[in-house]
Amino acid sequence: MPTKAEALHRFFSSFSIPAYEEHSVPTGKKFPGFPFLTYERRTDSFGEFVALAVNVYYRDTSWKDCNAKTEEIARAISRGGVCLPCIGGAIWLKRGNPFSQSVNDPNDDLIRRNYITLTAEFLTAD
Repeated sequence: MPTKAEALHRFFSSFSIPAYEEHSVPTGKKFPGFPFLTYERRTDSFGEFVALAVNVYYRDTSWKDCNAKTEEIARAISRGGVCLPCIGGAIWLKRGNPFSQSVNDPNDDLIRRNYITLTAEFLTAD
């Protein structure tokens, strides 16, 4: 059974692009290139609600692929949310409001980034 952090990483890694905890994106020569996503790793215990942000990054002239990946994530979570089993219970991941918004990059007009908001409810013993 995965830990809370592992359960979040497994979920965000299931979308066919590299997923990184927001403070773990390789830089310099190890930079992964595009596309990729980042997520906040925040955890808590039973009955607590935690806001999480996910960023989907593409480098392209079009928003098509970035938006399609965002919609794929939305479908995986669904309107009722998705439960991620973990040690001691589960994490109930739900769409935030607003679910997604486009963000520009002032340094590169080809960067396409969708900022996604989620809510995680921790249904765990600790």
